[in-house]
Amino acid sequence: MIIVTDGVANHSNRLFQNIHFEAFCKDHGLFFRNPSMYDIAPFYGIKPWPFDKFECRVYAALERRNLFHAMNFDDGMGNREETIGRLGRHGIHFVTGWLFKVKDLTEKYHDYFIKKYTLLPRFYEDSPLYRQFVSVDTEKFARIAIHIRRGDYKTWEGGKYYYEDADYLRFIDRMRELVRSELGKECLFYIFTNDKVGIAGEGITLSDSPWYVDQLVMSRCDYIIGPPSTFSLWASYMGRTPFYHVKDKEYVFTLGDFEYCRG
Repeated sequence: MIIVTDGVANHSNRLFQNIHFEAFCKDHGLFFRNPSMYDIAPFYGIKPWPFDKFECRVYAALERRNLFHAMNFDDGMGNREETIGRLGRHGIHFVTGWLFKVKDLTEKYHDYFIKKYTLLPRFYEDSPLYRQFVSVDTEKFARIAIHIRRGDYKTWEGGKYYYEDADYLRFIDRMRELVRSELGKECLFYIFTNDKVGIAGEGITLSDSPWYVDQLVMSRCDYIIGPPSTFSLWASYMGRTPFYHVKDKEYVFTLGDFEYCRG
């Protein structure tokens, strides 16, 4: 049995953390629990155990008092084969951390995870954004997700992934050029952000929906562009939607630079 005792950061990070441990368990026939998913599991029709939240608090309290230690894959353990091998043995293994990665298995079980972690329709089917999105004539238009993330990105990694409105407008113009020339379509852009932006115009929609609706709609776009972020990666994984993470704003990207996330 493997139990995840602590989720990593926000919902998207936690979903990725979850599927790597879950994929490992599924492939090795191990029982799996992740009580740290208690608050987001209902979005996917997964009923949490009644005491999941309390259980996570107990783990945290015991950790602070040095009375309990989960196997933390961020403590220099990485993805060593012998460490992974230990998890396959009998007994209960308490785990946490971000660096446990089994990408071959998240790809192997991709369809399984898409089915399990697709947002329930009741959370998005009445959304004005979703209704507008599904009304688009996809024979004429390509739907492009633009993920704008600022906030902590102004200082994280020296601000190298912090882009101004003018930068995103150039990305938008580049996509229009590519889609027209290579696909023979016009573009409709959907901007997803928690920050104030000054980007507006014909064919541009700025979402004010909850994060889970944004991520669902983003997953169903034709292409995703934005800075490196697990938010857009999860959307790409769930929709097999080609994404391009901008790491150099001066680079002139092509449609060949887009790929979908495999876990």
